[in-house]
Amino acid sequence: MKFKKRNLLFIVLIMGAFIVLSFSVILKETKSISHEEARYLTTFESLTDTSYLDGSFQSTFEEAYTDQFVFRNQIVMLKKSFDFLTKEFMLSFTDDLTINKMPGVNVNQIGTSSWLFNMIVEDTPENEYRFKTRAEEINDLQARHPDVDIYVYMPTQVHDTDIFDAANGIVGGGPALTKIFKETLNVPYSEYQLETIDDYYKAYYMSDHHPNNVGADIFYQDILKLLDIDEEPLRPTGEDCHVGKDFLGTFARQTGFITEADEFCIYNYDLPEFDVYVKDEKMDNYQKRSDFANIDPNNREEDYPYWYGIAYNAYDPYMEIDTNQEDKENLLVIGDSYSSAIIDLLASHFNHTYRVLPYNVMIYTGELFNYDEYIEEYDIDKVLFMLTFENYYYQDEWGDRWAQN
Repeated sequence: MKFKKRNLLFIVLIMGAFIVLSFSVILKETKSISHEEARYLTTFESLTDTSYLDGSFQSTFEEAYTDQFVFRNQIVMLKKSFDFLTKEFMLSFTDDLTINKMPGVNVNQIGTSSWLFNMIVEDTPENEYRFKTRAEEINDLQARHPDVDIYVYMPTQVHDTDIFDAANGIVGGGPALTKIFKETLNVPYSEYQLETIDDYYKAYYMSDHHPNNVGADIFYQDILKLLDIDEEPLRPTGEDCHVGKDFLGTFARQTGFITEADEFCIYNYDLPEFDVYVKDEKMDNYQKRSDFANIDPNNREEDYPYWYGIAYNAYDPYMEIDTNQEDKENLLVIGDSYSSAIIDLLASHFNHTYRVLPYNVMIYTGELFNYDEYIEEYDIDKVLFMLTFENYYYQDEWGDRWAQN
């Protein structure tokens, strides 16, 4: 009899705890974003758009219950820390340049560090064709516009190199494809000289594939020499950092793994006054480098936190910076998000600077960007191709980068 009473008491306590916990989950303040995992959370409000008949109600309820669970953030961070320590122990005898593939995404980890980078590119016949053909297309564009100076700058990333070959018994295709590209080009070419892993650590965020403020300044100095601009380059007048503010970039958002965040910093420069236009419409509230110090680093609830505006700014297919320096030339930058970190610096040396993201033109309009028409319409004097390696071969959920560009 006592045994049955103990069993009944145990069942009642368990059911009571479950009921209390369930009500706590449902009644507690809803959290819509997990900054620890860099993703949006499912909320119970999402149930209004579901149906019990097709099973969406059940699955959404389970997701919401899990995402809104009491002390969920602490549990997630504890698990991530445990995973990190376990992996660090398991890999403690590996080479510092060992590539550790992150599950489910095309992201690698460097050794046991918090540094992440993109997939290693392969030297395939298709990729060789693509790099060679793209170089020939740029040559043809130059031939069609002999009065326009065309240049190519490659912001080299670590997976474009052979840095990891020896430690992992592989032959990365980046150097061979870059060689084909350079040998085919008939226009001036330059690249970021990334020869050691320390060059990568210096110029890039560890949780992201974008350049930090040091890398952006290096790219800017390189490009100014490439364009043969007869002016002194701008030099940083100071550095502005939001101390303690976590910057978890693209790779961290994809993996949900990183436990150590970057500190986000910018360099300040004495830039001329300029106006920004997007699709020919003046943007009075467009976020500029000078706005950085006034942005609240604790505001983490916006869709695109402040660093996206300064590090990326890559969502508008067409962008123009007008410095009102009528005695200077007009520059067209064919770029990607990497150009965002330096576009204002380059613009300081030109009258009008136009930045076009051809793959976003295709994604947003369904049409290929017409280089010839744009060069003629906007009276372009110089064209700079500043596309990262992926844009010469990569295919993802947004389509074929090579074809879009």
